[in-house]
Amino acid sequence: QTGERGGLRRALDAIATALKQEHEENYIFHVYDTYINPLDAEQQIELVQEYFNKFRAYLPSKVLNTPPAYYAKDWKSLLNQHREILKVIRARMH
Repeated sequence: QTGERGGLRRALDAIATALKQEHEENYIFHVYDTYINPLDAEQQIELVQEYFNKFRAYLPSKVLNTPPAYYAKDWKSLLNQHREILKVIRARMH
């Protein structure tokens, strides 16, 4: 058994998880950069508002109490929040 307290399999699982997360992030960035006009603030705010509406039940009050315009300018932080939400949802399903 190699690796620390889990062996090679655990190390490979960790690498696979990291690669999957990186791929998902790159895909989301690609879609956002392709379909969302960076100069259209109204479109960005509308997208964030739609996101809030769809995931309201899972969003922390800190996010919901922040104006959508904030996340429209810094959507990567919203993406990080979304990742955390997905972790919670997946944990509840198991």
